[in-house]
Amino acid sequence: MLDVKSILTFILILFSVDVFASPEGFLYQGQIIKPIGQQLEDASVLFTMQIYSPGVVECLLYEETHTLYLVGSKGLFTIPVGDGVRSGSNFEDSSTLSQVFNNNSGAITPTTCDSVGSYTPGPNDSRLLRVTFDDGSGPITVSNDHRIMSTPFAQQAYRLEGLGSSDFIQVNNGAGQELNQANMDTLFTTANHTELMALINGTSSQYLSGSPTSAFDVNNQRISNVAAPTSGTDATNRDYVDNNIAGLGTDNATLSGLGAGQSGFVLSWNGSEWTATAAPLDLTKLPLSGGTMTGNLNMGNQDITNVNSITVTGGIGVGTGLNSSGPISITQENELRLEDDDGTANYVGFKAANSLTGTQVWTLPPADGNNGEVLSTNGSGALSWIPTFQASGV
Repeated sequence: MLDVKSILTFILILFSVDVFASPEGFLYQGQIIKPIGQQLEDASVLFTMQIYSPGVVECLLYEETHTLYLVGSKGLFTIPVGDGVRSGSNFEDSSTLSQVFNNNSGAITPTTCDSVGSYTPGPNDSRLLRVTFDDGSGPITVSNDHRIMSTPFAQQAYRLEGLGSSDFIQVNNGAGQELNQANMDTLFTTANHTELMALINGTSSQYLSGSPTSAFDVNNQRISNVAAPTSGTDATNRDYVDNNIAGLGTDNATLSGLGAGQSGFVLSWNGSEWTATAAPLDLTKLPLSGGTMTGNLNMGNQDITNVNSITVTGGIGVGTGLNSSGPISITQENELRLEDDDGTANYVGFKAANSLTGTQVWTLPPADGNNGEVLSTNGSGALSWIPTFQASGV
């Protein structure tokens, strides 16, 4: 077993750190010599490899372990950093070496980070490698941390300030492609860039948005070459409007030929298209001015009001009463009939004489008379109730 105190005083480590960008990882090589001059050749030596941020802020960015068999090794060892055992879910246990060495990553918040809680890499920051080994006598940490700087892998760099090749636009002048610096410069002139942003934002004055979010003004210009509509919200063209009503064809020759002489014509469906015809008369209804009824007028139990005069040749059947603010004339010596209620059509009636010498109107008394009284005229058309004996001259 190693004497820890002696090792810390006399340990000699020869190491080599080769850092490259791809694949992710680097080799750490060295030799452990005991204070008495013997090489460390134990069967199980645990190495802990830690990567810290540089400067006064000490943040643990990466940690992994390797268990090496050093019997017969003369103390020499090689550790592929990036291929060790990781554990936990914190940044230092779950990050990749690419993330650890990425100077373009922004703020990093590993669990172990002094009192500041985070580390933001600078563009030229390096990293510090801290090595600890334990042969069973207790962990021993190499006294000085090793500064790590990135170097090219083979003949090309895997990343540039944390950005890989897929993060950059590459020139492509292949068939049908014109992605080059000159064309990019043209697209992103101030004027063209402004118009591109207007297209993206839907505010371009030169082009209409494919999915506008507000009404647009076509500056009093026509929209031409519009197809016939197929749904209710489609715009349409003039030909379709001129030739269709509600999606059905029209007789354009007749419609376009209408003039002053066809006043009152109406649209009519002839079975195949809309056409214009003179408005047909409805013989079941009276016209607004003049006209003669050719059949019965059924008022459907409704009143006729505000009538000046009605001339009837066939009779009027009234169910709920006949009210008039003017005279009612029964012409041609026709009688006024009062029918009974048994449905036999029996009636009593009054009629004018065959030949009248003048016009006479009788005014009825304002109330019923007494029992046995009779109507009497005063010779001027006023009727009143008088006793029968007075009527007989007794």
